[in-house]
Amino acid sequence: MKQYLLPLVLGTIIASIGHAPSSASQLVWTDTEEDALYRSNLDGSSVTKILDLTTIEGEFRDYDPFGITTDGNKLFWTDRTLEAIFTSNLDGTNAAELIDFNAAFGNSDYRAREITTDGHQLFWVDHSQDSVYRANLDGTNAIQLIDLEATFGNTGSTSGYTPLGITNNGSQIFWTDAITDSIYQANLDGTGATQLISLDSALGDAIYVPRSITTDGNSLFWTDSFFSNEDIYSASIDGTGVTKITELGPSVNPTGITTNGSKLFWLAAVGQTVNIANLDGTGISTIVDLEAEFGMANYSPQAITIIPDTNVVPEPLTILGAGTAVAFGTGFKRKLAKTKKK
Repeated sequence: MKQYLLPLVLGTIIASIGHAPSSASQLVWTDTEEDALYRSNLDGSSVTKILDLTTIEGEFRDYDPFGITTDGNKLFWTDRTLEAIFTSNLDGTNAAELIDFNAAFGNSDYRAREITTDGHQLFWVDHSQDSVYRANLDGTNAIQLIDLEATFGNTGSTSGYTPLGITNNGSQIFWTDAITDSIYQANLDGTGATQLISLDSALGDAIYVPRSITTDGNSLFWTDSFFSNEDIYSASIDGTGVTKITELGPSVNPTGITTNGSKLFWLAAVGQTVNIANLDGTGISTIVDLEAEFGMANYSPQAITIIPDTNVVPEPLTILGAGTAVAFGTGFKRKLAKTKKK
């Protein structure tokens, strides 16, 4: 019987190779000065402006794109001036307004910052409303998920709370707050909201402005844009081990940050660059210089996300291997049946 197994195994091996990603991961970021979305490969190559927001409705509007996220099928971004969330295809086509905050929540002053998704729902923070919000990916069922003052009490500051960044690990959301110098967490349904990290307690009393935040599932990483603390920090997902992992120096203004699990990618508003680093903060280098790519202008990159690799697709060799495995398997069964009759 062993002699019949070899062709079947070989056919299975052939079928198992020949899978390749249909496209590689890419970076996408917003720019509030250029009113645009940009995209590049993870190494900074093939930089392109994928969407000029002023072309969305064919008329002039004062766009201010800020936070951005993706579920792997669509892009979603916040606009602080237009008080809305927009969406488009991954290549920037078919851009449209998804949620009008005034229509969804009533007339007020909204200033949505960063946005994240668990693949099922959108979560975003609003520093004017001191709140965390949630909605379905199609924009329906938009709700105020967490009222920060009602949940945590008055900060004693006239500015109230100032949530700036938000991320999630699939079961919890984590957000930064610049007034309380803290990182907070909550379940996806808004329950269990708690202060996870007090930066004053963890690092010493100082002025911090924790801004953008991301996670690889095991650790949290965030940027701080206060002029004397312009660096990147990290902590375990449980809030322990808070550490400053970079020494960027003044006049950098690190803004958005994201990770693919092995590298950090972050934006510098003053330097007008996209940068890369190891998860421990080492190996920092610039991968995109916006002025070098597009010419002199007043760029202001704000938030960044990663479009993940799409699902693997079968190549011709895969199809051939699968057919070979089936053919050998069928032949093997016939041989075995004849042997049993004898």
